[in-house]
Amino acid sequence: MKITKDSKKYSFSKGQVSIKRNEHGVPVVDATNTQSMAYAQGLCHGLDRGMQMVFTRIICQGRASEILDDTEELLKTDIYMRELGIYQQSKKELSRLPSSTLTFLEFYSEGINKALSESLNPVFKLIKYKPEPWQPVDTLATMRIMAYIGLAQTQQTMEKFIIESIKNGVDSEGLRTFLFPHLNEWKEDDQELLKKTNLYWTSLPEIPFVPVMKNSNNWSLTKDKTKSGSAIHCNDPHLEANRLPAVWYEMILKTNNNYLMGISMPGVPGMPMGRSQKVGFGFTYGFMDTIDYFIEDLKDGTYLSDQFQHTLNKRTEVIKRKKSNDFVWEIFETENGVIERDPFKPLTNGLYLSRAWSAYQFDTHTTIDALMKLPFTQDAKQAAKECQKVFISCNWVLSDIEGNVIYQQSGHLPNRSHSGLYPLPGWDSNNAWSGLQDKEDLSFLENPPEGFIATANDDWNQKGKPLSINLPMGSYRAERIRQLLSDKEKYDVIDMKAIQSDLYSIQAEKFLTRFKKFIPNTPTGKILSEWDLRYNKESKGAFIFEEVYRELLALFFEENILGRKEWDHIFDETCLFTDFYHLFDRPFLDDHSNQWDYFFRRKTRDEYYKQAINNTMKCWPSSKVKTWGDVNRFTMKHLLLGDVKPFSYLLNKGPYALEGNRATIVQGQVYRTGGRDSTFCPSWRFISDLSSDHGFSILAGGPSENPFSRYYSNEVKRWLNFQYKIMGP
Repeated sequence: MKITKDSKKYSFSKGQVSIKRNEHGVPVVDATNTQSMAYAQGLCHGLDRGMQMVFTRIICQGRASEILDDTEELLKTDIYMRELGIYQQSKKELSRLPSSTLTFLEFYSEGINKALSESLNPVFKLIKYKPEPWQPVDTLATMRIMAYIGLAQTQQTMEKFIIESIKNGVDSEGLRTFLFPHLNEWKEDDQELLKKTNLYWTSLPEIPFVPVMKNSNNWSLTKDKTKSGSAIHCNDPHLEANRLPAVWYEMILKTNNNYLMGISMPGVPGMPMGRSQKVGFGFTYGFMDTIDYFIEDLKDGTYLSDQFQHTLNKRTEVIKRKKSNDFVWEIFETENGVIERDPFKPLTNGLYLSRAWSAYQFDTHTTIDALMKLPFTQDAKQAAKECQKVFISCNWVLSDIEGNVIYQQSGHLPNRSHSGLYPLPGWDSNNAWSGLQDKEDLSFLENPPEGFIATANDDWNQKGKPLSINLPMGSYRAERIRQLLSDKEKYDVIDMKAIQSDLYSIQAEKFLTRFKKFIPNTPTGKILSEWDLRYNKESKGAFIFEEVYRELLALFFEENILGRKEWDHIFDETCLFTDFYHLFDRPFLDDHSNQWDYFFRRKTRDEYYKQAINNTMKCWPSSKVKTWGDVNRFTMKHLLLGDVKPFSYLLNKGPYALEGNRATIVQGQVYRTGGRDSTFCPSWRFISDLSSDHGFSILAGGPSENPFSRYYSNEVKRWLNFQYKIMGP
């Protein structure tokens, strides 16, 4: 790793820091203590990602209509963000921060403000906006919104789907069977109540500028499984990569007796993914259910609770608009949560939904304390204790130089009496949350006999522990990782690179095993039957399989649960399928249960297979079959100006073919949600054998958000071609 520039020294209220860049533009910071490290990280975030941070703050504050543009879409976003209460709760929490945490955030803010005052981003000039100084509350709000968009929101979207399905008269028995066993205890009387309930936010608004964060792979190997005799640590976070600047910010931080290398989120200090001199750390999203709905009975400004009427909590919000009059409305809350209602109409009597989110109801500041201390822990056990403090639902994978590996679950898990996937009457206190589950009761695993720990958003519920995950992602990626980590006795970094680039689909393998006998002996049929089950960009088999797979699910759900139009909307315009695809697979892949007989009473699985294959073969003669790279394509768009001409021609990169798909280790998903194009794919890859002081990484983008910088998108081609760079202190 070459250092391309001499160090530049920066003075701040408690001393000096030295910052330089390596040949890839990654900042290398020399700091003497935690205070100078916080300042330096804030300075780097502000210099390279000030726009990204400021736009996130604007969204958190619900001020997009005031600062950015006065459109109806942004007004709805502002309304929703004010209801979500991210900034309001962060302000309240600020007064409860321990002095050491507040001091840490103040030094971080000092660095950001130094950068914002000295180098005005050209985008700010374009929109004629001078950013306000960054404050500690802005960091608390940034953490909350990152925990919500695409994370907590995932479960909320499924719960909304269930609510709307029942409200619109979908076959409740089919829905119950589809989501078995989570709706088994849902009483018909409560479903009838839901049908009478006023609904708003039937589809959640698009939240611009904030990255959708979701799916990842992480694994670590114990000393017994590696050629070096030390742990190997691998991070592979998957999220929205079709945007510039990159979501993550890569750094190397050095102190007198330690170093850190990895990624951070601009706006939040610390380093949640990467390694220190002694410990490797990283996480995948844990799919913990942290959002619930309740049915509330409102009357004349009160709500019913245990047979008594209680006054609704009320706050008045004012949204300033660039071109229109201020929008003023009232937000109401019960003891369960915020009332979802039409903000453009007066609140009338009747049944409404209240929304509870554990990151709104309970403090989150312990996460900052954990981010301060995690990089300085001496072993994986200490690191696990810090990770317990994190309020975001995470599956942490931790390793240390002694060769140990640990899994630790984190998150604000509500202590609830039901599954959490369906709304219950809020007036019965037996249905209410009773605080949070104890952190010590969350899932934990240390040095398993197989010699590795691998997570891929799969089911990590443990016997004797609280039910924390009611709807995990499918296990296909986790199965494939564990399969590859079990093939050999010993592994090295080269093996890890091969696994991080693996394109084989266990999902496709399972389906082809079942319907291969129905594939005709035609040119198109041969493409499918001879497919190697890999989603490389040249593959025609991947394309044909996806066409058969989509047709199969469309036929099934059209006849059993939803109409074709509704299914196409779920598949094409929401994240429901991309998040929970394994639920749609279960009726076909679970051969050993009669649970699914309800669906196959009119047509057998084999009949669905035959029809889907025949329909697809008619549509795609061999001369018209495309490659996977022809259809699985995306463009990396500028965060603000990606859809604005002529800037889009200058600032956007691509289109590029994206290898992989939903169930491959390289998760290459291209989809639409909330009216915008999105992706799930490896946004950063990192591998480090802890016996050495260096690692190998690649970022989906570059360090800088400045389109005129050579570091704006300098790693994109290497990222697409699985070419790693060397990182070290």
